[in-house]
Amino acid sequence: MINNILSDNEARTPMFGPRSSLYFEGYDVAAKTGTTNDYHDAWTVGYTPNIVVGAWAGNNNNTPMKENIAGITISPLWREFMLHALGKLGKESFTEPQLPSPQKPVLRGVWQGSRSYFIDTNSGKLATEYTPGKYRQERVMREIHSILYWVSKEDPDGKIPEHPESDPQFELWEEPVRRWALKQNIIDENSTIPIVEHDTSHSPENWPTIEWSAAERDTVFKQGDAIVFHPRITGKNLITAVEIFVDSEFIKSEIGSVNTIALGTINPGRHTLTLKVYDSIGNKQEAELLFTAAGL
Repeated sequence: MINNILSDNEARTPMFGPRSSLYFEGYDVAAKTGTTNDYHDAWTVGYTPNIVVGAWAGNNNNTPMKENIAGITISPLWREFMLHALGKLGKESFTEPQLPSPQKPVLRGVWQGSRSYFIDTNSGKLATEYTPGKYRQERVMREIHSILYWVSKEDPDGKIPEHPESDPQFELWEEPVRRWALKQNIIDENSTIPIVEHDTSHSPENWPTIEWSAAERDTVFKQGDAIVFHPRITGKNLITAVEIFVDSEFIKSEIGSVNTIALGTINPGRHTLTLKVYDSIGNKQEAELLFTAAGL
């Protein structure tokens, strides 16, 4: 993440311009400048995946320098060294960070609060482990606070702090945020989840069903036989699609329900027919059937 921030030329353009001493076209170079408040010191530190370089400027008697920021004072010198080094070392790229998605809404940019629950949009009731992803909707209860109310610096995505006031910065942020919310007439909601019932429309008892006749189980098809199956597919909701696989290889998809499945040429041997059935509210059922295609 730090690599990405410090190498983002677009983000620093308002301060330094689009083609500053910190920009190296075609290279991943992260950099940070710094200037002390009294202009005694100016520095630039930067790095690529294969080199780290720091440069400092200041008077040896510790008197202030001319009032310029480090981007003007020392960055050109640092850049000259980096150009020479990059020409020797070659080009390497930073590895893209693999960041987990935060659980707390406030860490995902939701400022209205950080206590949430999920509903199943099909029923409007609380989502369960069976609710398909497209039917899960997060609801954030409105409680306007500073981020330190929701987040501990030691464990940002952990439990909501029981005593946020123990952070010395808390009161400095919390009071202005609460005052702003009041001025905007933003009223907090009750922090108790307003829905108590859990969804059942996506529970297993409401999934589609697939049944095979006893005669079709472990069927042996002789050479020249048509390889045909007659599943019985039912559901409490409309069946919208059936996907057909043989030995985990996708064969075809049928719109709506089917009661006859005819397969084409099958190599001799024992095989697994798999059906994946979907209904109109995202429920899914899967079933397998073993069969054998005889050879010569």
